[in-house]
Amino acid sequence: MLLRVSAIVLCALLFAGLCAARAAAATILVIQSYHAEYAWDAEWLQTLRLRLTPEHTLLTFELDTKRLPREEFAARAGLAMDAYRRHAPDVVVLADDNACRLLGPQLVSAGARIVYMGVNGNPRDYGLHGPENVAGVIERPLVKRTLSYLSRLEGLTLRRALMLFDSGTTSQLIFRTVLRGAAEQNVMGIELQTRIVGSWQQWLEHVLSARGQGADILIIGLYQTLRDADGRVVPDDKVLRWTAEHSPVPCFAVWEFSVGPGLAIGGLLHSAEEQAHRAAGLVESMLAGEPLPVQPVLAEQGMLKFSRSGLARWGLVLPATFIDQVEMVP
Repeated sequence: MLLRVSAIVLCALLFAGLCAARAAAATILVIQSYHAEYAWDAEWLQTLRLRLTPEHTLLTFELDTKRLPREEFAARAGLAMDAYRRHAPDVVVLADDNACRLLGPQLVSAGARIVYMGVNGNPRDYGLHGPENVAGVIERPLVKRTLSYLSRLEGLTLRRALMLFDSGTTSQLIFRTVLRGAAEQNVMGIELQTRIVGSWQQWLEHVLSARGQGADILIIGLYQTLRDADGRVVPDDKVLRWTAEHSPVPCFAVWEFSVGPGLAIGGLLHSAEEQAHRAAGLVESMLAGEPLPVQPVLAEQGMLKFSRSGLARWGLVLPATFIDQVEMVP
């Protein structure tokens, strides 16, 4: 009899636990500024899934603003709001600036609980600073610290660096916030020239003339919105590989997805994985009813990563002080 009662109690406890777990499960709508094939999105989305599923349901919507013309952004944002109303998610994750700019005010007005990530602009400009049900992670590429590390490479005399960006929203924001809108500046004794490039043809010209412009290195910024003479977006992998192959000076980067064999050599890199881990933590806190940070979280640790083949091609050697800090790839 005692065994039977114990079994009944155990079943009841298990059932109660199952019900509680089901009650805790949430629907999370992730609105991407870009698209799933973009390396940045692929990395942070994978990290979010590892952190938040299968306990919670993760739904995604792509605004695709790296590839679509600007005049179509508003229509895509309207479809994203339709998805929000249709799914009635417990939390919305807004990834990168275009999603925040296009949807932040509308979602705040709708009473959505929001976690933003990958934001280079000021969250206030998107209506995302102040509401109690909003928290997020901002992104600041580590340009100055990257130059500091690169200046210590053996075999490289670094006096002047040329950094190239496309003319997309994120590039413009980085130029205004991180670089203070300065096309020419001195960073720890290194002259840094930054160019915002609107077309593939202009990008080719800047790369090929880098040495003639006095640059010792080229830093590859963002390049995913470059368009050819027919107005078509040039595949980002094509831009990256062509640049690394044809540049007359060594190419480095500030984003992890740009580094590898046949790509940029390396740098102190900004990681999508780090952004996603911070954002997932905020989602979990929000669902648990825990206090949220009033100020945006800044994910800026960065990671040192270099390609062996890239270093060898240019006769560069990492100093001994790097060895314990760096991740090496072929």
